[in-house]
Amino acid sequence: MSYAHADKSRVYPELKRLHEQGYNFWYDEGIPPSTDWPETIGTAIARSSYFVVFFSKAAISNEHAKKEIYFACDKRKNIIPIYLEETTLTDGLELQLGPKQAILKHRISEQDFLKLNFDS
Repeated sequence: MSYAHADKSRVYPELKRLHEQGYNFWYDEGIPPSTDWPETIGTAIARSSYFVVFFSKAAISNEHAKKEIYFACDKRKNIIPIYLEETTLTDGLELQLGPKQAILKHRISEQDFLKLNFDS
């Protein structure tokens, strides 16, 4: 899971819901300060089956989030973009993610979002 920490109040409830539905995922919470942070994140992305990114204005301006996205693209991961708000991608992100299907959470009701099945 990739997100801007500025969005954690919007992202953490979604992570909790997915966990309660039985999804197994990794995100960067709890990485000890003495850990090689880029190595830990890179390894987690490389081992993942899917890469979920929560997009917002904060996320697209965050260099760490962009590096994670580019790395996931380079590793040819299945990417699921979820837009938390209307967001215009940078040219580089659009180049990488333009053709990907995305979930426009900000355009659908919370009820419809909760009905989404991430298994298909």
